[in-house]
Amino acid sequence: MVHEFKLIDTTYSPAEAKEILEKLINEKINFFKLMELSNYIKFQEDRPHVYKRIAELKETSENLKMIFKNLPSDFEVELDCPVTIRIKEKSLSES
Repeated sequence: MVHEFKLIDTTYSPAEAKEILEKLINEKINFFKLMELSNYIKFQEDRPHVYKRIAELKETSENLKMIFKNLPSDFEVELDCPVTIRIKEKSLSES
């Protein structure tokens, strides 16, 4: 089963686009941090892929800062952020 929707599909000023993207990335980082803390409290184990994903998101955030750093305020930024949700049975290897 597949569901799709547009999370973002609008044109913004550079400042607005930067703020929206920064907030999305920061929320995702916070989600991973809370998930990892919860996992550690419950099972006393770390999951390296979570730390890797946080590092990737932080790098993306730094790259976005460079993109928006010298962007004139009279420009527009078009954001297109489709979301695809695929619902399927969990495979035995993922358990």
